[in-house]
Amino acid sequence: MYHYYSSKNYKSYEGQKGKITINIIVIAGILIVCAVYLIEINRTVAQAYQLREFREQFQTKLTLSHELEIKAAEQKSVLNLEKVACDLKMVNVDKISYLPLTRDRMAYLLSNF
Repeated sequence: MYHYYSSKNYKSYEGQKGKITINIIVIAGILIVCAVYLIEINRTVAQAYQLREFREQFQTKLTLSHELEIKAAEQKSVLNLEKVACDLKMVNVDKISYLPLTRDRMAYLLSNF
Protein backbone atom coordinates (compact mmCIF):
# COMPACT_ATOMS: atom_id res chain seq x y z
CA MET A 1 0.00 0.00 0.00
CA TYR A 2 2.83 2.34 0.48
CA HIS A 3 3.88 4.12 -2.58
CA TYR A 4 7.33 5.56 -2.79
CA TYR A 5 6.86 8.54 -5.06
CA SER A 6 9.36 10.56 -3.18
CA SER A 7 12.30 8.88 -4.82
CA LYS A 8 10.76 9.44 -8.24
CA ASN A 9 10.03 13.09 -7.44
CA TYR A 10 13.57 13.58 -6.19
CA LYS A 11 15.01 12.12 -9.38
CA SER A 12 12.64 14.28 -11.38
CA TYR A 13 13.76 17.36 -9.40
CA GLU A 14 17.42 16.52 -10.00
CA GLY A 15 16.77 16.38 -13.76
CA GLN A 16 14.99 19.71 -13.76
CA LYS A 17 17.51 21.50 -11.54
CA GLY A 18 19.48 22.72 -14.57
CA LYS A 19 16.30 23.94 -16.28
CA ILE A 20 15.22 25.90 -13.19
CA THR A 21 18.66 27.52 -12.91
CA ILE A 22 18.57 28.54 -16.58
CA ASN A 23 15.04 29.96 -16.15
CA ILE A 24 16.13 31.98 -13.11
CA ILE A 25 19.17 33.32 -14.99
CA VAL A 26 17.02 34.23 -18.02
CA ILE A 27 14.44 36.01 -15.83
CA ALA A 28 17.21 37.87 -13.94
CA GLY A 29 18.78 38.88 -17.27
CA ILE A 30 15.46 40.18 -18.56
CA LEU A 31 14.94 42.17 -15.34
CA ILE A 32 18.44 43.67 -15.62
CA VAL A 33 17.86 44.64 -19.26
CA CYS A 34 14.53 46.23 -18.32
CA ALA A 35 16.16 48.19 -15.49
CA VAL A 36 18.93 49.45 -17.78
CA TYR A 37 16.34 50.37 -20.41
CA LEU A 38 14.28 52.36 -17.89
CA ILE A 39 17.38 54.17 -16.61
CA GLU A 40 18.45 55.12 -20.15
CA ILE A 41 14.95 56.26 -21.12
CA ASN A 42 14.79 58.40 -17.97
CA ARG A 43 18.18 59.94 -18.79
CA THR A 44 17.11 60.64 -22.38
CA VAL A 45 13.90 62.32 -21.26
CA ALA A 46 15.82 64.46 -18.76
CA GLN A 47 18.29 65.53 -21.47
CA ALA A 48 15.44 66.33 -23.87
CA TYR A 49 13.81 68.51 -21.22
CA GLN A 50 17.10 70.28 -20.54
CA LEU A 51 17.66 70.77 -24.27
CA ARG A 52 14.20 72.33 -24.58
CA GLU A 53 15.02 74.75 -21.74
CA PHE A 54 18.32 75.69 -23.42
CA ARG A 55 16.52 76.32 -26.71
CA GLU A 56 14.00 78.58 -24.96
CA GLN A 57 16.83 80.50 -23.26
CA PHE A 58 18.62 80.78 -26.59
CA GLN A 59 15.51 82.14 -28.30
CA THR A 60 15.00 84.66 -25.48
CA LYS A 61 18.59 85.84 -25.69
CA LEU A 62 18.47 85.97 -29.49
CA THR A 63 15.34 88.14 -29.35
CA LEU A 64 16.99 90.40 -26.77
CA SER A 65 20.09 90.65 -28.95
CA HIS A 66 18.02 91.72 -31.96
CA GLU A 67 16.19 94.31 -29.85
CA LEU A 68 19.52 95.70 -28.59
CA GLU A 69 20.87 95.89 -32.15
CA ILE A 70 17.79 97.86 -33.18
CA LYS A 71 18.19 100.20 -30.20
CA ALA A 72 21.87 100.68 -31.01
CA ALA A 73 21.02 101.52 -34.62
CA GLU A 74 18.41 103.99 -33.42
CA GLN A 75 20.92 105.62 -31.08
CA LYS A 76 23.42 105.99 -33.93
CA SER A 77 20.90 107.44 -36.36
CA VAL A 78 21.53 110.93 -37.72
CA LEU A 79 18.27 112.35 -36.40
CA ASN A 80 18.99 111.14 -32.90
CA LEU A 81 22.55 112.45 -33.01
CA GLU A 82 21.34 115.85 -34.17
CA LYS A 83 18.82 115.91 -31.32
CA VAL A 84 21.53 115.03 -28.78
CA ALA A 85 23.80 117.72 -30.24
CA CYS A 86 21.01 120.30 -29.86
CA ASP A 87 20.36 119.15 -26.29
CA LEU A 88 24.05 119.63 -25.48
CA LYS A 89 23.94 123.06 -27.17
CA MET A 90 26.55 122.17 -29.76
CA VAL A 91 26.80 124.14 -32.99
CA ASN A 92 28.05 123.37 -36.49
CA VAL A 93 31.60 124.40 -37.23
CA ASP A 94 31.86 126.52 -40.36
CA LYS A 95 35.49 127.53 -40.25
CA ILE A 96 38.25 125.47 -38.67
CA SER A 97 41.30 127.18 -37.30
CA TYR A 98 44.30 125.56 -35.72
CA LEU A 99 46.58 126.83 -33.03
CA PRO A 100 49.97 127.91 -34.31
CA LEU A 101 52.72 125.37 -33.81
CA THR A 102 55.58 126.93 -31.87
CA ARG A 103 58.77 125.42 -30.58
CA ASP A 104 57.70 125.45 -26.96
CA ARG A 105 54.61 123.27 -27.58
CA MET A 106 54.61 119.57 -26.86
CA ALA A 107 53.15 118.71 -30.30
CA TYR A 108 56.11 120.36 -31.99
CA LEU A 109 58.55 118.47 -29.85
CA LEU A 110 56.80 115.16 -30.54
CA SER A 111 56.59 115.79 -34.30
CA ASN A 112 60.38 116.11 -34.51
CA PHE A 113 60.94 113.01 -32.48
